[in-house]
Amino acid sequence: MKKSVLLFGCLILCLQAQAQTANEDSIVVNRPEKVSIITNDKQQTIEIIGSEENPNYHFSRTTDWNNQSLSVTKENKSDWDFRIPFTKESKRNKRHSKSAFEIGGIALGWNKALNGPSNMNVNMGASYEIMADHLLNYVYYPQRNGHSFQIGFGISWKNFRMNGRNRFIKEGDRITIGKYPEGADIEFSRLKIFSWTLPVMYGYEFGKDLSVKVGPVLQFNTYGSLKTKYKEASGEKIKIVDKNIHQNPVTIHLQGQINWKAIGLYVKYSPCHVLNTDFGPEFESLSTGITLFY
Repeated sequence: MKKSVLLFGCLILCLQAQAQTANEDSIVVNRPEKVSIITNDKQQTIEIIGSEENPNYHFSRTTDWNNQSLSVTKENKSDWDFRIPFTKESKRNKRHSKSAFEIGGIALGWNKALNGPSNMNVNMGASYEIMADHLLNYVYYPQRNGHSFQIGFGISWKNFRMNGRNRFIKEGDRITIGKYPEGADIEFSRLKIFSWTLPVMYGYEFGKDLSVKVGPVLQFNTYGSLKTKYKEASGEKIKIVDKNIHQNPVTIHLQGQINWKAIGLYVKYSPCHVLNTDFGPEFESLSTGITLFY
């Protein structure tokens, strides 16, 4: 009889311990956005995304069938996230994340000089722009309605190239527009500017594939150069390079873009003068092109 009572008592204690463990392991999520249970011959994974209190909530538990004591649990309650864009994970989480850090892509475009001197014939087809001004972005999603606000950091490289009979000429500390020597075999004359960029954009998603962005881009123009190449009538090759062109150190640009999945189109206009007008001709810039993974 004593042995039976002792055995019964041990059984009660074991059941209480199991109940306590079950209570400690229980997860209660109110109004989850998505619940997934994936089962195969080797393991079972339970995943919960979003909750009534925190749209960015993420819970995942994987149990190995070969060893029931082994499980891997991941739980994220933070509103912060960091992801590479256009992966399946980022697309799934974007709608219910309040804020996130994202890595951007690259843009390839063409430049045009606006409101410049009449003899400044900058060829837009030969004047290129390369941007990666969304290298790192902080994006805030105020609600689950497609709106977003972002501030980023990146780089930009552009040139303004003339292929006609005129060229950029450095005379003293000033840049002017003038002609090549008589009988010269012309190659090109161009200005190049490198910038660090700070875009501040508003975005809206019409669906999972189509989106638009618009906003100002602040550019810190830290480097500029002039290069002219031609061959004189005598056959001598001439290359003129100058790295002191007096570009405006800070300019602001207005940018808009439309994206379809990973590919988009952009237009960017700056009302600011490209060069300091005390040292060079007055002109503004307009560029347009394609974006990849913006």
